[in-house]
Amino acid sequence: QLPVVYAVLDKLERQPREISSEKLTAAGMNAETAEVILGFDALTFDELQERYGKVASVTPHAERFAEYLAHGEALGIGDWIDFDLTIVRGLAYYTGIVFELFDAVGEFRAICGGGRYDNLLSSLGGVDLPALGFGMGDVVLGELLRERGKMPAFQATDDRYFIVAGEGVKAHDVLKVASALRRHLPSSSVSYGLNRAAIEQRKPAKQADDARGHGANLLLNMIRNPDRLHISVSQFELRSERTVEADHVDSLISDSAGAAAERVAAMHIRSLAHALLGKESSERLER
Repeated sequence: QLPVVYAVLDKLERQPREISSEKLTAAGMNAETAEVILGFDALTFDELQERYGKVASVTPHAERFAEYLAHGEALGIGDWIDFDLTIVRGLAYYTGIVFELFDAVGEFRAICGGGRYDNLLSSLGGVDLPALGFGMGDVVLGELLRERGKMPAFQATDDRYFIVAGEGVKAHDVLKVASALRRHLPSSSVSYGLNRAAIEQRKPAKQADDARGHGANLLLNMIRNPDRLHISVSQFELRSERTVEADHVDSLISDSAGAAAERVAAMHIRSLAHALLGKESSERLER
């Protein structure tokens, strides 16, 4: 019955409720089950956890999705994520979370859509690796950027940071620092390990090798001491290093720090980086 259920969910917003109910009934579902399925469009994640979170077949998926939402919060995009059980992708190889990305106003078609497919590569005769991917509509994205007056004018920059996580540093700490720097240093690029294992389990020297592969010229070395987090800024070529004061680091990883405090912390890191590069002084940067 799953193909019928997926088909109904996929058209739930575009198809009269009576027709959806008839299709579920024709597939052998009783009225009570059909009504539950038809209510999936209004089901929040909290409600799902309350109703089904302790069901053995649901628990691991709910826990995984909760972890995903936590990563979104760490990136500062939690308010932009909607839980939606009516998203049904047209291809049958997905094995985990699926997603679609829309403009906030809702004027345009989906900008992109995709999901997790852990068995796809092996089924095609390749290596057995977990994977996630998406298809993206560059036309829709271009229309959106032009409509909002946001079509960017890219320019080259010498500020290419890579965050290296030391022992005890969590992925959420790295995501928060990267997000804050991207918000307040728009002319800089900020990269880090591509997944939690790369951040939390790889040795710093291996992460630095990744940084070279990404073309970074500055490392932000995050170190977790027993009581707090520290960041040092170092440059590849000179092996020189400057340390960021702990209060600035706190502003980057705190859930309560305001935009002004974040900006000051970001500018402080940038001024240290530019001092290592022999560029403008921090006073001129602040102006």
